[in-house]
Amino acid sequence: MANTNELKNVIEPALLEQFWREYGARQVVPSPGLRSELFGMELDGIGIQPGERSLLVCETTASGFLGHRGKDFHIGATRKFADAFARFSIIMHPPTRDALLLAASRDYHLELEHIKCSLVVPKGSRFIRALGYRVKLLEMGVMKLVEVELSREEGEILERVLRAASAEMA
Repeated sequence: MANTNELKNVIEPALLEQFWREYGARQVVPSPGLRSELFGMELDGIGIQPGERSLLVCETTASGFLGHRGKDFHIGATRKFADAFARFSIIMHPPTRDALLLAASRDYHLELEHIKCSLVVPKGSRFIRALGYRVKLLEMGVMKLVEVELSREEGEILERVLRAASAEMA
């Protein structure tokens, strides 16, 4: 049986760590005030980018990295993409965005002005070549799709786990 826990426990944290590094941000634990404004949403990562006065909200996925059965499209990655867009649309809705910025500014003692939402994927993910009409969702400005480079070792873990999972489904 493929150990997909490695995706959750190794790969997704590595994606976030690289994302925080590239954006000059630090991950934070959601404060009680922030948590109450998120309507119970559990997000993969929340961070602060002090230089940009921004609250960063992230979802990560390694789904679709290898595509599916030789094709780029991957239903799991597409679901994550759509779910991230839905969550981020709620977060960026003006009253919610304002309440989140107020709570985060108060709770983290830093005047924040912006929220940036990102779906973080490993560089080279095949599913992003098959976004089709979904590219329009990215153009709306609600979220960015950010590709980050994994280390060689992390890339090997990712490919091994995904190939094993794929073989089990065949």
